[in-house]
Parts: sequence; C-alpha cells; structure tokens
Amino acid sequence: MARIPLATYRLQFHPGFTFYDAAAVAGYLSALGPTHLYASPCFQAAPGSTHGYDVVDPGRVNEELGGPEGHRVLWAALREHELGQVLDVVPNHMAITGPENAWWWDVLENGTSSTFASYFDVDWSPPEERLADRILLPILGDHYGRVLEAGEVRLVHEKGRFSIHYLDHKLPAAPASLAGILDRAAVLSGSDRPAFIADSLRHLSLHAARGFEDIRRQGRNRAVIKDLLIGVVEESQEVCAAVDKAVEEINSS
Repeated sequence: MARIPLATYRLQFHPGFTFYDAAAVAGYLSALGPTHLYASPCFQAAPGSTHGYDVVDPGRVNEELGGPEGHRVLWAALREHELGQVLDVVPNHMAITGPENAWWWDVLENGTSSTFASYFDVDWSPPEERLADRILLPILGDHYGRVLEAGEVRLVHEKGRFSIHYLDHKLPAAPASLAGILDRAAVLSGSDRPAFIADSLRHLSLHAARGFEDIRRQGRNRAVIKDLLIGVVEESQEVCAAVDKAVEEINSS
C-alpha cells in the first residue's frame, strides 16, 4: 500500500554519488527520521550530468547512476529500512544536446514531419515567413556568411550518416537535402543505387504528419531509406569514396 510522505530527505544523484552509494547509507537516512527518500531526477541525462535535469531519454534509468539494476538495489535497501521513495520526474526538462536526445535529434532532422514534432514547444508559424516550419538556433559566433567562408560549418559523412558540424555543435542533415549529394555520388561511382536513393529522398513528405497512421508511415519510410543508404555505403567502397568526394566538393565550395 502506498504511504503518504510525512518527511523527506533529498539526495542529489550524479556519477560520483550513485544508487549504490545511496543504498549504502539507507540505514543512516532512516535513523534521521524521514519517511521517504526524495530522489533527484533519475532518467537518462546528458553524459556527465551533475544534476539530472538535462534529460535526454525519459524512457531509461540513468546508466551513470547505476541503471535499472542499481535502482533495484537502492529500492531493496529502502524497503529494508521502511523508507519510501519520491521521484522527481521533471516532465518539462530535456537537454537539447546531440544525438543522445533521439527525440530532439529527430525533430532537427525532419522538422514538422518528425514523429516528435509536437513534443516540443516549437513555434512552427512565426511572424517571419522565412522561418516558417524551421527551428532557429542561436549558435553562430558570427554572421552566417562569414562562418561559411571561414570553413567553420562543415558537412560530415560517417558510414552513410550525415551531420553538420560547427565548432562543438553537431546537427543532423535533413534527408531531402542529401539527394544532390547522392546524385553526384552516382555519377562519380557509376552506380545507379545512390541515384535511386536520391529519388526516394525527394519523395519523402516534408509536411506535418496527420494522425497515428501518417506518423507511422512517414517514420517507416524514413527508416527504410536510411537503412538502404547505410547498406549501399557499407557494401561498396566505390560508392563510399564517391559520397566522400561529393561531400568534400560541398565543403570546399
């Protein structure tokens, strides 16, 4: 039966103080008199997080704190000493880092057609029409043209996956924008397979998904095309070299 908290003792978890550390002091905490341990956020946070509020995956227990097994050890220790547990789930906190946050990465990659487009507080219809259906990130240290000319923004290809790097920032490339690269790679390699994938990318929907089935269908199509691209690059050294060449041509332009 659930117990009503009468008094709590808050513990701040981080890589230097894990579930196992808390389990070891459960007896001491019980002797202080609280009825419940009040735990700081325990979902998977950004690597090295010292507070846990920069969540990247709300579906997993933080591995740096001990993961699910560590949490079971803590829960057993709390029960042994007749302590309950209060969890801080921070539903309005997420870290917009790199690919560690799969939801945010998918929104950056696919915009309004992302499965998670409605999960974040994004104004897809701002007053400036040129920013419609776009996300404006204030990360550049100078004017866009200047950082381009300085070569600080670069397209990076890694085994069929594409991302845009600026200093320590890493962003995904929109799938449809890869069509031109793959067309060029088809010419350089003499293979039709990159050209076929390029055509498939052009037919991806760029509009917001409507209803569960549309969300599922769009996500499925993107996943299949992405797998095809990764497979082509991994199977053919000629295609991989051609893609790298096409990417380098863009970066040197």
